[in-house]
Amino acid sequence: MIDILDLLSAIGGLGGLALIISVAYWLGRKFSEIDKRFEKINERFNQIDERFQQIDERFKQNDERFRQIDDRFERIENRLNRIENNLSELNQRVEKIE
Repeated sequence: MIDILDLLSAIGGLGGLALIISVAYWLGRKFSEIDKRFEKINERFNQIDERFQQIDERFKQNDERFRQIDDRFERIENRLNRIENNLSELNQRVEKIE
């Protein structure tokens, strides 16, 4: 078993014990400050993540809009091709009639 008096004499008596306690207290405060800084950094990263999610959602919306526009252009192109074919067919009929 460890004798308290031997331990105190090894660390320099009560003054040494007080020093150890004050160092432990100081370290505790410093670790608390570090924890607060990490919490602030973590909050900032959470804000950045949220912003990236918003940006990603906007990109998804824009991708959908572009897909819709591409679909519209494809439909318009198909209609124009049908009109051209119909006009060509009509021209051939007119030529046959003449």
